[in-house]
Amino acid sequence: MDQLLITFDNEGLKIASNKEKYGIGLLRDERMWVDQEDIDILRVLLLGPGTTSIENYQKFCSMYTQRHGNRYRKIFATGVGSTCVARTLCMPISKFLPDDFDIDGFAIKHGLDPLKSKAVFNRMTREREIYHGCRGIRMFMIRPDLLKLWLMTVLRAYQASERVNGQTKITFLLATLTFPEEARRFIHTLEECLLDLWESIESSPVAGVATMLETGGAFISIEDILSAHGQDIEIIGGLVGVNDFTTACLNMNRNDAPKFMIPSYVESAMLKTSPFSSIETTVVGKAIRNALERSTFHARSRGKTMQWGLAGELAADWESVRWFARELSHVGLTYVSTSPETIAYSLVASASTRYQA
Repeated sequence: MDQLLITFDNEGLKIASNKEKYGIGLLRDERMWVDQEDIDILRVLLLGPGTTSIENYQKFCSMYTQRHGNRYRKIFATGVGSTCVARTLCMPISKFLPDDFDIDGFAIKHGLDPLKSKAVFNRMTREREIYHGCRGIRMFMIRPDLLKLWLMTVLRAYQASERVNGQTKITFLLATLTFPEEARRFIHTLEECLLDLWESIESSPVAGVATMLETGGAFISIEDILSAHGQDIEIIGGLVGVNDFTTACLNMNRNDAPKFMIPSYVESAMLKTSPFSSIETTVVGKAIRNALERSTFHARSRGKTMQWGLAGELAADWESVRWFARELSHVGLTYVSTSPETIAYSLVASASTRYQA
């Protein structure tokens, strides 16, 4: 059975599927950081090696590798599906180091130099545009040492679980990607890490790299981004971050606009509803369709295929999912990624488009 079979009877909703066709899902790195002690480890790494001694910083690197690696190892060891998508840490710095953070107390507690720590803190914080700020691939471009640490942690975790699960493939998803060069540099570092751990890249578990479509730059340069490649690793698809892409298309801040501007636009019938509640089709939907059409044309001209998905809060909105299925599936959209509690809801919404006139 290659497709989903959705039935509803007296016992309720039933969804049958071929489990081998599905993967573990999207591993959102930022959602794994919930323990205060673990978050402090990440804070030290974000502040950087210049704030403490080499020995102390290496101690925190080792703690990161062990603790974060254990989380990934347990996930890989579950043996669920055939593909796992690992996304770069997509959390703004202000979530880890807010403006009122006690940097002096933190430095003393963890053996950092208070003056150097405060200087770094003042330079990297005070960020206001959190959705399009320094997160995802942007942090890794600024700190290539953290990129390599993260990649080696994830890949070694896979190796540690290989006795249980040797079939799952990994795709790395690049959040907040804007420039083609960001993709090329990521792939270059990834291939270096793979050759450190496997005899060849072909023998590694990595299926490829995927890009997020959530910035204006990614939309403008989609063909160049999809052309990024290394010796053996290349871009194999992407994921539309529909809420962030809505922000990019409409230049509306997700925190500010819903308070006054959007309600006023809805009241004057300029908008049907908030574009952060249901898909805005005349600008955002049009841009997504255009990007998928360009991706499909680009891939076919090179004898390849691209797998595209769509994620974000709108993936749980009934009317939005129906629009995605009806308008985008024929131009390259192959799946919608949503939270566990709304999976069944989204499946039924997308399946219902088959029966529309």
